[in-house]
Amino acid sequence: KLTGTDVAQTAAMVATLREATQRSAKEIGTALRSIFIQMRRPQAILALRGFAGVETYETEGGIRPTIDILAQLAAKWDTLSEVQRHNLAIANAQIFRYNEFVVLLEKFGRVLELTNIAYRSQGYTQQEISLFTQSLQARLAALSAEFQNLAFSLADSTTRGLTLSNVAKFIIEGLTNILAGFRAATGASGSFASSLQTLLLLLPVVVVGLARLKASLDAIAVSVAIAPQWD
Repeated sequence: KLTGTDVAQTAAMVATLREATQRSAKEIGTALRSIFIQMRRPQAILALRGFAGVETYETEGGIRPTIDILAQLAAKWDTLSEVQRHNLAIANAQIFRYNEFVVLLEKFGRVLELTNIAYRSQGYTQQEISLFTQSLQARLAALSAEFQNLAFSLADSTTRGLTLSNVAKFIIEGLTNILAGFRAATGASGSFASSLQTLLLLLPVVVVGLARLKASLDAIAVSVAIAPQWD
């Protein structure tokens, strides 16, 4: 965040360097962090301005995002002399991260490509989440309606002679079965997205279960109402 580089851009840089160097993501992440910090230091700022005409600060005085500085430098990289490129790499990455800095600039087109792919994927994911939310809301509304019907049924059943102990027994048994099914389904899932998908698929089952529970209570209430009363 301090460098003005978002997750998609950082991931694209890591992936690009991994492709080019075959080093681990952890090693590359450490290298990028060192480069980002070094690029904010006075010697790097002066080198960028002096050798490539790249400014680190905006006209208003705010510091530019690192990704923008790198993109502008990469666009000029091939026009610079070997001495200029060497001095820029030393100033912005020192000797320890020299190779990663040079490779990043040489492969910056790949960074932009992967960043665009990530942005498109994020947009698609947001659409999926929106559709899921709409579907979930609709099914939760149906579930709420069934709970209301069940509540009315319980109230009516108790007025017709069904004891609260019997009502409690059927509620506990019904909800226990529903909960057991939900736990079994979500427990088999290894990811949050799969759990959400499972929940969405399970909601209609819950609605049906509540409807059947309501029907059973109605039937029991009728039986109690018409049963002969014994002294």
